[in-house]
Amino acid sequence: IGSLLEQKTEAFEEQEIVSDATVKNRIIVPTLTVDEMIKQSSKSFSDLNFLYMNIQGSELSALEKAEETLTHLDYIYLEKNIVSRYENCPSPDEIDNFLLEHNFIKEWEYIDQRWGGGFSFYVKP
Repeated sequence: IGSLLEQKTEAFEEQEIVSDATVKNRIIVPTLTVDEMIKQSSKSFSDLNFLYMNIQGSELSALEKAEETLTHLDYIYLEKNIVSRYENCPSPDEIDNFLLEHNFIKEWEYIDQRWGGGFSFYVKP
């Protein structure tokens, strides 16, 4: 299991499906914002209308730094943690509220309580 956020060991130990998760080592990983990745690519913001994110609890942080990208998107599909497995992991409501403030409506959601997470699909009307 990998995340930019510090793992909450007790959250993983409580869930059968990932109870054997352990931290074996830590590495420093350089990161870019979504806006920076697009600026450094051969694409322009207007070429994109869909964003898929599954980044282990860092979804809200990434969205907050994707201001230019969000204005061009029509659809967002992302993972949400129902169980807070990481330090400073946002709640599903925090993600929903942020996206609602940016004119996205949640169209579909699948939550699996067994593994403490799910996926949501948002649309900009």
